[in-house]
Parts: sequence; structure tokens; C-alpha cells
Amino acid sequence: MSNVLTAADIETLAKRYGMSINVLCKNAGVALAAFYKWRSGKVVPSLTTYDKLLTAITEAKEGEASGDRV
Repeated sequence: MSNVLTAADIETLAKRYGMSINVLCKNAGVALAAFYKWRSGKVVPSLTTYDKLLTAITEAKEGEASGDRV
């Protein structure tokens, strides 16, 4: 079993906090095309990309907790 989050996992987390993949990628500064290449298995994201996506999700989660909207 792997501890690495998949693109589907990231997508699920984004949706949980009210973000589409378009919004997530925009907030994270990640090209939407890059996300979909990852989703289709054509590329493996760098640790920097993971960090950007997870930071954007964390910020959305924190905004939700404080009552702010993303």
C-alpha cells in the first residue's frame, strides 16, 4: 500500500472543501493541463507540485473552518 496521494485523492479533497480542479489548480499555481496529465498517468508530479496543491487545499480547509468562502 502506498502513502502517496493520487490525483483522484487530490480531486476528492478539493471537492470536499468546495473547489473544482480548475479552482484548485489556479489557487495552487499549477497548470490545469499538468494536473490532467498526472490524472491520466502520463506524468508524475514533483514534490513541489504536491506541496502547492496540498497547500491550496489546506488554505481552503482553514477558510472553511473560519467561515470564509474560497
